[in-house]
Amino acid sequence: MNKTLTAAAGGAAALGLAAFAAREYRRNRSFGCTCYHLTVGPLPLPEPIRLLQVADLHGRMFGKGGRDLADMARVISPDLIVMTGDTVSADCKNLLPTARLLRVLCQIAPVFLIPGNHELRSGRWEEISQGFRSVGVIVLENERFDGEIKGTPLHILGLSEGLAVSRVDYLREFLGTMRHADRTAALSDLADCGGVRIVLSHFPELFAGIGRLSYRNFHFDLMLAGHAHGGQFRAGRFGVYAPGQGLFPRYTAGMHGWNPALVVSRGLGNDSPVPRVNNRPELVLVTLQ
Repeated sequence: MNKTLTAAAGGAAALGLAAFAAREYRRNRSFGCTCYHLTVGPLPLPEPIRLLQVADLHGRMFGKGGRDLADMARVISPDLIVMTGDTVSADCKNLLPTARLLRVLCQIAPVFLIPGNHELRSGRWEEISQGFRSVGVIVLENERFDGEIKGTPLHILGLSEGLAVSRVDYLREFLGTMRHADRTAALSDLADCGGVRIVLSHFPELFAGIGRLSYRNFHFDLMLAGHAHGGQFRAGRFGVYAPGQGLFPRYTAGMHGWNPALVVSRGLGNDSPVPRVNNRPELVLVTLQ
């Protein structure tokens, strides 16, 4: 009798595990869109500004040629699209599919892109950035875009922090010995701008940073980041691990703070052999109002 019960329990557990694995397999091959609203000031905007964030794509195609992703972007109809790093993986051998997708996105809205650690680790960043520029992408590498959108001055500072480009860097981040670049000058200049001020960074942990190097010490409206992949495994609202933040990291998803605010995307792709668990890929839509 005990053997029968044990066998039945084992069979039920195996079926449950198989069902869970099948659900996660399906979820990781689709994506959702998470929406946030942020009030920026001090004056009201003439019209709301809709900003679509695409993070950590890692060359992933959703549908043939990224058709599902492009269709979702068309439905959302954002005013601008920002790509916050790791658009391709370090070992990417064929940029063409991603470049074709970016060309389509550029037809929907202006696309702004910064490098993540994977583009820099590849050793081919110049080739990659030129390929992206050739299809209409505005690549920002420690540069600022100054323009206007829907009657509001717009300033976007795109950062290339040069972190986590080697396994040694990951060890340094784990040990807390990584030396972060000082972006004080660029962030201070951004603070002096009028209108909407946005920072694109691949690394969400730099929002809190170390002492005076914390990005949140400066005056801007919104920072967008990725890199943490949602903490890879999620338990409710919490991620389990993120490079640069360690176990039970603070910044893996969601909106944090205000004036400035940080929005972290769970991202779309996954370069790790470790699967995402309870961590569906996402686009992020931020409405500035």
